[in-house]
Amino acid sequence: MRKHFTSCLNNERIEQFPSKVTKALPLVKKFKIKLLCTCKMPEVGSQENMAYCPSCHQWFHKTCEQIPDKIFKDKKEKFTCSKCTQQIV
Repeated sequence: MRKHFTSCLNNERIEQFPSKVTKALPLVKKFKIKLLCTCKMPEVGSQENMAYCPSCHQWFHKTCEQIPDKIFKDKKEKFTCSKCTQQIV
């Protein structure tokens, strides 16, 4: 449509719009991004510490789960997310 309009302006003559319509290519490419944590945000670009819950096999941001610093400092400390902790109790 834009090409036709530009052509009409360049030729200084308005012509009937062509009846043959070409199929436009999709503008959006689909791809999958793994969403993490309870906030459902991707890990990409996150500078925040994340902890792994071995019970549900998911990663969580420190601030979203209010994870204490000792989890990140001491490798022997195990982290369990809030959902898994509720299921245990």
